[in-house]
Amino acid sequence: MKKIMIVAMIIILSMSLMIGCSKEDETSDANKNNDVNKIKDNEDKNNSPEEGKESTDNTDIDYVLFLKEKGYPNIVSQTMSIKSNDERLKTKTIKEIALQHLIDFGEFNGLVSPIPSGTKLLGLKIDGNKAIVDFSKEFQDNMKGDVYNTMLSLAGVINTLTVAEDIEKVVFTINGQTINNLNGVDMTKEFEYNVDFFPDK
Repeated sequence: MKKIMIVAMIIILSMSLMIGCSKEDETSDANKNNDVNKIKDNEDKNNSPEEGKESTDNTDIDYVLFLKEKGYPNIVSQTMSIKSNDERLKTKTIKEIALQHLIDFGEFNGLVSPIPSGTKLLGLKIDGNKAIVDFSKEFQDNMKGDVYNTMLSLAGVINTLTVAEDIEKVVFTINGQTINNLNGVDMTKEFEYNVDFFPDK
């Protein structure tokens, strides 16, 4: 009888020890999981943008080009975009990029650049609500047509810049100098957004 009781006590003690170890293991596992979660939370915080700031790596910045319709006496608007992490934005403003795109556009889908071939953008200065565009002499030398077609070409540049909320007027210079006249158009004035050359006019 004593042997049976001793054996029973040994079994009970063993089971108690096993249960205790099991609970300790569970507690240890729970602590490990908590630690992993804390590390993950910290990593997420470190990898996430700072509060109040947005990640701009994949953000699109829109701008609008006003292009000639080939074979038609009008201009149309085309919305373009550039990634906010584009390398060009490190040295150029979005207005300079838009104007350079207008120059380089060439011809695509029946649309052509309104700027005479060979023209180079020498500078773009913003003075309050006015943009001063400085083109190379090719802008003047290669501008073809009468007053209407010259104004249509100018409107492509004017509208591309004045579509921005902060620009209301555009002034043109050639090699840093103001010119008086271009194919009958007075070039000494400040030009504003032009609606005369849209298809529905």
